[in-house]
Amino acid sequence: MKYSLLVLLVFIFTVKLYEAGFCRHKGFLSNKPYITRFDVSSKIENRYATTTILTEVWNKEIFKQKIFFYTNIPENAYITSFTMEVHGVIYKAYLEEKEKAERMYRHATWTSNETGFTAVSTRDTQHFKLMIKTPHLSDVTFTLKYEELLERRFNKYRHVINLNLGQVVNTFDVDIIITEATEIKNLFVPEVKISNTIGDETKANPYASIYRLSKKNAVIVFEPTVSQQLDISGRCFHGQLIIEYELDYENPCGQLLADSGYFVHFYGPKRLKPLRKLVIFLLDLSGSMAGRKLEQLTQAMYTILDQLNEEDFFAVVSFNKHVVTHDLGNKPIVTYPAVEKYLDKAKDVISKFVADGETNIDDALQFSITLSHRAIKRIKNSKNIDRLVPLIMFLTDGEPTYKERRIPEILKKVDEKNQPRTAIFSLGFGKMAHLEFLEKLSIRNDGFSKAIYEAPDAALQLQNFYERISSILLTNINFTYSQVLEKSLTQQFFPTFFNGTDIVVSGKMANKNSMSWTVQAVAENGTTICSSEDVQRVTRFNYDNSNETSTLERPWAFKKIKQLLDDIKIADPDDKKKTNELYEEAVKLSLKYNFATPVTSLIMPLPGSQKDEIYDPIKTIVVEEDTQEQYPTTERPFPPYSEVPHDIEWLNLLEDTYDGAGKIVQIPFGNPFNEYVLLKKPVPFKYNACKLVNNIPRTCTHLAYCITDELKTSYLYYLEKFCPIEERYAGICCPDDRITELVDVSLSGLQSLAT
Repeated sequence: MKYSLLVLLVFIFTVKLYEAGFCRHKGFLSNKPYITRFDVSSKIENRYATTTILTEVWNKEIFKQKIFFYTNIPENAYITSFTMEVHGVIYKAYLEEKEKAERMYRHATWTSNETGFTAVSTRDTQHFKLMIKTPHLSDVTFTLKYEELLERRFNKYRHVINLNLGQVVNTFDVDIIITEATEIKNLFVPEVKISNTIGDETKANPYASIYRLSKKNAVIVFEPTVSQQLDISGRCFHGQLIIEYELDYENPCGQLLADSGYFVHFYGPKRLKPLRKLVIFLLDLSGSMAGRKLEQLTQAMYTILDQLNEEDFFAVVSFNKHVVTHDLGNKPIVTYPAVEKYLDKAKDVISKFVADGETNIDDALQFSITLSHRAIKRIKNSKNIDRLVPLIMFLTDGEPTYKERRIPEILKKVDEKNQPRTAIFSLGFGKMAHLEFLEKLSIRNDGFSKAIYEAPDAALQLQNFYERISSILLTNINFTYSQVLEKSLTQQFFPTFFNGTDIVVSGKMANKNSMSWTVQAVAENGTTICSSEDVQRVTRFNYDNSNETSTLERPWAFKKIKQLLDDIKIADPDDKKKTNELYEEAVKLSLKYNFATPVTSLIMPLPGSQKDEIYDPIKTIVVEEDTQEQYPTTERPFPPYSEVPHDIEWLNLLEDTYDGAGKIVQIPFGNPFNEYVLLKKPVPFKYNACKLVNNIPRTCTHLAYCITDELKTSYLYYLEKFCPIEERYAGICCPDDRITELVDVSLSGLQSLAT
């Protein structure tokens, strides 16, 4: 075979940028390869969606061209298959454990010319990208498959298919089949969404056809012609096809589906009175919040305060270098009933906010937790209220820059302080927010986190987030099951249940023919207990007769892996045995069910080689779900990207860095999707040990602690010894006997060392 692939790179990473759709970028100008066919087939069975995207691309030119295959997939989805057909030969990607794949990649050749790319940017998605070189007048067919468990929000299930093609396509076909065990209600397909901002989705898609086969089955077909594509978004076709529907949740015990030894339990009770809550609004007023961010926060808080129920209580706490709780009354009380008098006072206080100074996250969290605990006791005693749910809505646009800056220490102190638990819901405002930290903070404290994008609709994003958590119907929800394999169960205890959502528990049955379950929770009127033996068997449908496994096995595996990954994030960092067990179990399940997860990586064979040779170092970058491009915050304008020259000159990237901050660098150079922060004066901290090299113990540390002769003179040396710190900072695997005291890593400081 004469055909050869010179470079093949595979990426999966989470995209959290700000504009959807584009037409022009490097390699895709007037002579861009032509997409001849775009075919999407999606099958939703009992809220579990399996989607296959087929894209045919034709290099119509008389010269060799790069072809980029790229697509966005939902943020919570896992890729399960990727194939590429070239000249009639099919090449299939396979999975490896992530560390093994990283070792395979270590000596890859990677230049900026080969990887220069401006990504399609769609909120809350993962982006899959692959680049190959193709001969003239040839075609390539890419087939990508991914799976996800749909989430219920505001009473609706929402299935999103990203259509970011960047051009119109002659053959364009999207088919969605929905099969549920209960009646499908309010099935709706809005107009193709062509903007990231929150907008009106009440108009129906005029080019989508809905066919109701029965109350429990539906088919959606979207086959826009070229003229219809032009009508939707112009020649640069892009957007999101959205399918929304509701399901019957009349059974107070929920719906339990069983098939071939596996079960999935969906629980979403209705018609419950919301519980009273105490909300502490913990708001970042450091200098980086100045300007448009503060305006949008102020606007959002006005609306959020109006959404509080009169029976609720609240407090407003702001922080920069200092932590301030705002007095809304004449008495030294810092939590107040959500009545008009105090709401108006709070709005007045918020309208006078000024952003300035550094970011003291540690003290802010410690103070807010103490405030919550004391307020709960006082309110319950003075108001004779038995059930009051405390929560902290924590918003920041950066990371700690004042006093305690070590993330592990902040998390540890919160763990110790926050007993009994006050749920912490975190918002990361803008691309400077440390979302990995916020995610861990919230997961460990009975909450969840969300990225807020710097965009015209930021205030609406904040309002929507609060709306999700504003109506708490149940607390302390506990599921117990008989006749199940105990270790197979996913999470059984949930601290809160929010109106319009659902809780999903899955596992393996010990007896395939019967089981029973009990759900116990605390509602507004006291403890509720619901028990049932009503097991609903999954019906097999004609189009799936070839499937000999359980229709619920993959949803169970998907849910189990998600839980294991969350458990890893919240595990005690000192308990290496437990962390390794969780990691190994997540890897085992990911490989068994072929899920590309944060602990596995996709490897694509190169055409024209033998098996032992073809697995070229093709990197898959899997960023943890629900993360944003992460850069540190600073009170001053952040420095621009730095290019990395060779030899001693590469140290120029350190010049003009700020104390406590640093430059964004690409590791390896030229990879715009693998960026780290190189700190000038990092906080002293003990990091993970690196793997032994020649039996020499090494520790991953910041460059400031490991200035060696080799490092002074060779960027390639650094590249070989590179290690990530907290998945965020650029570190180096340094021999333990060469770790130094903190040194000046400015250009002048390093040059003086080199002389």
